[in-house]
Amino acid sequence: MTAQEIEEKKTFEFAPKARIYAISSLNFGDNQLADAYGTNYGIGTSLSFFSLANFRPALNYELSRYQIVKPELTRATGNSSTFWSVFGTVAYDIPITKEVIIAPDFGIGYSQLTLGAGKTRFGNQGGTQFRAGLSTNYKFASAAAVFVGVHYIYTTLQVSTHPDFESYYNHGQQIQFAIGFQFGKK
Repeated sequence: MTAQEIEEKKTFEFAPKARIYAISSLNFGDNQLADAYGTNYGIGTSLSFFSLANFRPALNYELSRYQIVKPELTRATGNSSTFWSVFGTVAYDIPITKEVIIAPDFGIGYSQLTLGAGKTRFGNQGGTQFRAGLSTNYKFASAAAVFVGVHYIYTTLQVSTHPDFESYYNHGQQIQFAIGFQFGKK
């Protein structure tokens, strides 16, 4: 085996990881999500199967519940909304110590906001989500770590409304905070 073959084997690593975490988001800007809704809380999960030269792709799912604080701005009756996202991310793992890894990441995916009243759901708005952020992992066991993260998220939503209101309802911006557990070697 040549030195180049040995180096290539180290570049790709099968290293499955799973994450489960709690999220809280602060919406901001001149848009419906910032003005009509309070701070939201939710859960997320992430699966990653390999790394390539410290780059780690992952599939993610997040689900949040929003309380409507200004119903007149949602343009529908209802008292809450559900916001969910399915997205892919690519992180770059930067080992700081044997136990600590910092991982900047970026991602893109699909999001949907659904208005609701009680158990009745209506008024879906789907769109694209772009995100960039940073996580810090602390490994406390051979296959377990805790992590915290912060992300900037920009979401575009498809709406059908008067052109004068479109820019208010068709996007959202938020800073998202996450804390959770990661399971998997390395």
